[in-house]
Amino acid sequence: MTDVEFDYLLDAVSAAVSRAPAEPVFDDGLDFDHLPEPANDNGAIWPHEPFPDGWTASC
Repeated sequence: MTDVEFDYLLDAVSAAVSRAPAEPVFDDGLDFDHLPEPANDNGAIWPHEPFPDGWTASC
């Protein structure tokens, strides 16, 4: 690599680095301090329905 090519490379790198954005590029607006309410929350508590006597379940 010649001195001229090296200087051209340094100029290209410094120009690319100097154009870095000042603000974050990916700002999706999520706020984890206040989570949104579920869309299907009707406030009802589901009752506990046990299996009938003699029945079992496994996964």
